[in-house]
Parts: sequence; structure tokens; C-alpha cells
Amino acid sequence: MSHRPKLGVALWGTHPMPQLIKQVQISEALGFESVWVIDSQLICRDVFVTLAACLANTSKIKLATGVTQPKTRHVSAAASALATLAECYPGRVLAGVGTGFSSVRTLGMRAAKASELEAFVTKLRKLLRKQEVEFENGARGSITWMEEPSEAQVFVAASGPKMTQLAAS
Repeated sequence: MSHRPKLGVALWGTHPMPQLIKQVQISEALGFESVWVIDSQLICRDVFVTLAACLANTSKIKLATGVTQPKTRHVSAAASALATLAECYPGRVLAGVGTGFSSVRTLGMRAAKASELEAFVTKLRKLLRKQEVEFENGARGSITWMEEPSEAQVFVAASGPKMTQLAAS
């Protein structure tokens, strides 16, 4: 019995939406497990709208943010978007998160610090599990509309020793 490796494709959201959807459909037909859509405003289309369109036009391939980061996406908005997609497309939504690259450079911002990413990931995972978190201003909240914890999985993009250690935790 052979074990087939899990392979994913990275997709820049720079083409018209019908072409992006076709690229994901081809990836699914070729047997790829996932497509990771770049989250980089000003360069790419909105990642969550793109994920929704691609999920609606495929049947089994997983779609992911590749990658979302804490500088331009508030954790509450990211968690709600991911949970909504996971509710509509169970078992097919992944959250790739990282410190930021093109998504922050285009705005003249620095990438998130490891500590900022760690806090973001911790809060994101808790919100997706229907747990309450404390936000930067001291307010507390949770996703109240969810009936059950979300199935969306969170993956941390890492390069270098600090980020690899964070991703492993």
C-alpha cells in the first residue's frame, strides 16, 4: 500500500476571479490536498472572498490563507471569517498565519514580532474553539453565533529558529 504525500499549491490572487477558480479546480482535479491563497491586500484580491468563491466551486480540496498576519487582520475579524467558511465548507478550511511579508511591506509597515504572532495565534485558536479572549484594550469577547467550535485548523508559517519553535508549540 503506497502512501501519497500531501501537497499544496500557493496561489496569488492577482488574476480575475474566474481564472483563480479554474486554477483551484485544476489543482483539485490533479489531486492536490490544498491551495494556499496569498493574503496581501493591494497586490491580491481579498483572501476571504477568494476562498469563499473557490470553495463554492470545488468539492473536496482544502483552501487556506497563505498567510494572514496580525498587523492588518484583527484576530476577531479573521476568526469570524474562518469560522464562517468552515461552517459552510466543513473540513476544508485552513488558516495559515505568519508575521507578514508583502502584506505589510506594501503599507510601509514592519512584520509582526514573534510575540505578536504568538498572541494572535493563541487568540485565533481560542476564538475558533468558541472560547473567550481578552483583546488589546482589555475588552473580552468570543464568537457568540457559533453553535459548536470551528473545525478550521491553524498553521504557523515559519523560517528561522524563533519562528520554528513558535510554530511547533
